[in-house]
Amino acid sequence: MDQWKLDELKRVADAMVAVFGSHAEVVIQDFEEPESAVKHVAGNLTGRQVGSPVSYFPHRLFKDQGDGAADALGYKKVTKNGRVLKCSTVFLRDERDAVIGCFSINFDVSDYIRLTTTLSEHTEFAETAEAMRKEIYTTAFPETVESVIDGIVADYGKPPSDMTKDDRTRIVAELERAGVFAYKGAVQHVAQLLGTSRYTIYGYLRENKHD
Repeated sequence: MDQWKLDELKRVADAMVAVFGSHAEVVIQDFEEPESAVKHVAGNLTGRQVGSPVSYFPHRLFKDQGDGAADALGYKKVTKNGRVLKCSTVFLRDERDAVIGCFSINFDVSDYIRLTTTLSEHTEFAETAEAMRKEIYTTAFPETVESVIDGIVADYGKPPSDMTKDDRTRIVAELERAGVFAYKGAVQHVAQLLGTSRYTIYGYLRENKHD
């Protein structure tokens, strides 16, 4: 990536974080140098630093799809400390339309999840809440494991970073009743969304069996 293009992108990244503040982070990566791909970081949500290796998700998309890789917009990511991020990654291209890197935007929505919960307490009726809970099992279950998890976690009204061990234990118990752990790789997936390790999830499953 040439220096002029990088400098222009840095200005855009810094401007975005200046508007959205501590809730935002923008990371610019150069795929031509995968071992030190991160060339600029505005904000601090993921702990990435200039000189860090290439991020797994965008680089995997590039490896799978090559120069035809489509931008990934509005996807969900959970940080190691349990913060929920809404993210978009735009692939950067040269004059030949070849992918040379990416421009990734991360926005922390954890506080908005809490706010949504507070507002819903004053607007949601018990019958509606029960109907939504049943719908998780009847319509979302055949879809992806993540949709089931999202529905159950939403009932708790707070991001994983605010959850206690009891919260996580009850969520794992509900997921087990919903049959989520019958799917290969579900334990690792649940651990990532709850901001913990798969060994911790196995521990919760053992505790629930003893209760």
